[in-house]
Amino acid sequence: MEGLGINWKILVGQLINFAILLYVLKRFAYKPFFNVLEKRRQKIEEGVKKSVEAEKTLQETRSLSEKIKKSGEEEARRAFKEVEERANVKAGTIVAAAEEEKKKMITAAQKLLEEEKKRQKETQKNEAKELAVFLSEKILGEKIDLKKDQKLIEGILADLK
Repeated sequence: MEGLGINWKILVGQLINFAILLYVLKRFAYKPFFNVLEKRRQKIEEGVKKSVEAEKTLQETRSLSEKIKKSGEEEARRAFKEVEERANVKAGTIVAAAEEEKKKMITAAQKLLEEEKKRQKETQKNEAKELAVFLSEKILGEKIDLKKDQKLIEGILADLK
């Protein structure tokens, strides 16, 4: 092989140097480098897992938020209906009480009107009696005593009716 220009001593030395270099690189360069790469890969996987978990948690939180929002809206609607029903009942009660008060006032006014009519009739009767006495005095020209006066008035009133 000498004819090809290969020196066996140099070739064996280079092979030994290459083996030592390969061992040193594998031990001190490749192994730590691959360890660093493996740790990064694990961190990336862990980050991806956490991201997926965070996304799931976010979705659950959103759905829970929607449920709470819907239940809150439903609760608000129910509360509003209850308040509205109470208001309607209260309004009905107030209207009924006002109607009752109106009836009482009308009844009281009618009673007062009847009493006023009676007083007016009494007043008219008294005025008619006084007028009759006055006319009788004028016609007869003299004052009649109370007994005669009373009889004359009753007679005139009987004629008027």
